[in-house]
Amino acid sequence: MSSTRLRLTIRWFVLISTCLAVAGCIGKQSPKVTYYSLLSMKQMGTHAAAQTGGDQRLGIGPISIPDALKRSQIVTRDAQNIYRFDEYHRWAGVLEKDIAYVLGDN
Repeated sequence: MSSTRLRLTIRWFVLISTCLAVAGCIGKQSPKVTYYSLLSMKQMGTHAAAQTGGDQRLGIGPISIPDALKRSQIVTRDAQNIYRFDEYHRWAGVLEKDIAYVLGDN
């Protein structure tokens, strides 16, 4: 095979590969990412008025969660202790801070 013919074959291969890659990308759309946040009972409108003696407050903390959960993806664990990270369902905030806020508010 001559070098001219080899170059022509390589050019055709690159052209066809590029066209196939572009065609594959155009037809597919990534699923939409859904964001979640924790809400306190007060924010949900389901809290009952508690009788307190003035300005008493309860402090909760420090709150810590396992390192496997310190990520933006929603993490679930099944019965066999296998963790699953959902790429398209995420926390809107920092989970550790949101847990502390909701516990304190509730």
